[in-house]
Amino acid sequence: MTIGMRALLSAPGSQGVVSERAVLAKHLPGEAISLRKAAETPAIAALLAFEFSTAPGVWPQLPKATLLSEMIDRVQHPLHVDQASTPLCGPAAIVFELVSRDPARYVALMRELYETGHFHGATEVVDPSQDTRDSAKPASIDVADWIMMATLRDTENAVFDVEGDSGDYVMGLSTPWEMKGWAEEVLQLPDTSFTSTVFYGEFDALREAQDALDLGGVAFLLVNSSMLPGQVQPWFSVPQHWISFRGGLVIDEGDPWVWDSGHVKFDCYTWGSMRKVDLGEGPFEDAMFGVVTAVP
Repeated sequence: MTIGMRALLSAPGSQGVVSERAVLAKHLPGEAISLRKAAETPAIAALLAFEFSTAPGVWPQLPKATLLSEMIDRVQHPLHVDQASTPLCGPAAIVFELVSRDPARYVALMRELYETGHFHGATEVVDPSQDTRDSAKPASIDVADWIMMATLRDTENAVFDVEGDSGDYVMGLSTPWEMKGWAEEVLQLPDTSFTSTVFYGEFDALREAQDALDLGGVAFLLVNSSMLPGQVQPWFSVPQHWISFRGGLVIDEGDPWVWDSGHVKFDCYTWGSMRKVDLGEGPFEDAMFGVVTAVP
């Protein structure tokens, strides 16, 4: 631990909160952080401010020390954002893009959510229900992932509150318009669109996704998870999963006179890792249902 951090932890009034305040020093590489360095690193500065905040949290089932530790991990390793066994794939893709693109904003929104029970998006206040705030998280998912993902899902549910023991029906599959709204409010990307590929246009939709990335934006693909390596091929494919498109697009149009002779490759994020999609035209088209793009 640096002298600066030791001084902070031993400052008057620090007794009783040393365990929380030590979290940041414990997880940063070599514990080599100082106030000067923090001031030069917005995300670290925001983490320090949150760690030293004495504001009480309004999520009684979610301990701050655990939340902070996992937030530090996500800032350093965005791929650790993970929906786990929950059906929160849409919110997971949004949170992954948030911490990847703007870790300081990620920390700021998470702190506001933990301390006040809501956060301010680009134009609206995102305010989960009291039942969601009072609920324990599912066992499989981390605190830092649950608090934001559950908030996004709950605020879009018209009837049912999202709680730790809510089933797949309540947590549900996010709609394209919800993904667009979250991209606007959370990622601050105002120019959003959705292109359906239920009947045709799968390769063109991938080009739209790549164009969005090239413009500094994001793209989310609505797919059947059978598109991903290692997943079971269903007898009938339906849209049931969102993935974050991460580029590396290679399209082979194939022979126009030969059915399903094309091929596609691209990178994506889902389930806490990067995946490489590498499929023939037929299996890809069977599993592809649309794309949401959002650009500055």
